[in-house]
Parts: sequence; C-alpha cells; structure tokens
Amino acid sequence: MEMKAEIKALLVSIGSADIDEDLLREAIRTTTPSAGPGAGLESFFLKSGGHRVRLAINKSSPLKVKRCCAEVVVIRDGKSIVTGQLEPALSHCPEQAYLTISGRCIYDCKFCPVPKLDGDVSRSRSFR
Repeated sequence: MEMKAEIKALLVSIGSADIDEDLLREAIRTTTPSAGPGAGLESFFLKSGGHRVRLAINKSSPLKVKRCCAEVVVIRDGKSIVTGQLEPALSHCPEQAYLTISGRCIYDCKFCPVPKLDGDVSRSRSFR
C-alpha cells in the first residue's frame, strides 16, 4: 500500500510514530532537527510511493511502525495504512544537506519549538 497525498497529510498531522528500536539500529540513522516544527525531537524518514515523511520517535504515538518482509508497515488503530522503506538521513534529510546558521529565532510560531530551545549562533569559521 503506497503512500498517497492523503496518507502523507495524516502522517504529518500526527507527526510521530512508535517504532521498534531494532528497526532503527539495523536500517537507518535517526536525526534530531535543530530548526522547524520538529526541532529537538529524534526522528526518522519513511519513503513510499514517491513521497517522504519525517516522523518523530514517540512511544505514545497512535502510529506504530513494524517490519513487514523487506519493508515496514505503519499501523493505526490496528489497521495497516501504508507500507514503505525507512531512509537513512545524511544530515538533515535523505539526499539533502542543510546547515542551520542560527539555532535561535525571534518569532514565536505556535507550532515551532525553536525559540524555546535557546540554540547557538554559528560563527563563519565553523563552516570552513
């Protein structure tokens, strides 16, 4: 069952999943974003049907990720909603690199934790 836009929207709206730790160790590398809505939360990537979604790791999530043959399946309320592959993240996202120049923000978007994280501002010499 490949991911369609509606399923991706559902996954993004929930934002997290309970995933078997063995799957994380075997297959992928998790990331901890320093900017955006998921800042500060350890997360992983799921790819299916040409779509990709980042989900935070959360034991209390209504979504469960389990192994299913060569793929993984996302389960909600006991029903499979999508199958796909876990993707390793280079630094920020699979097939992308992203540099956060400032871990601070002057805005207070209600969905974003960055202003509360008290991050550092990178200096130019740290990028050489």
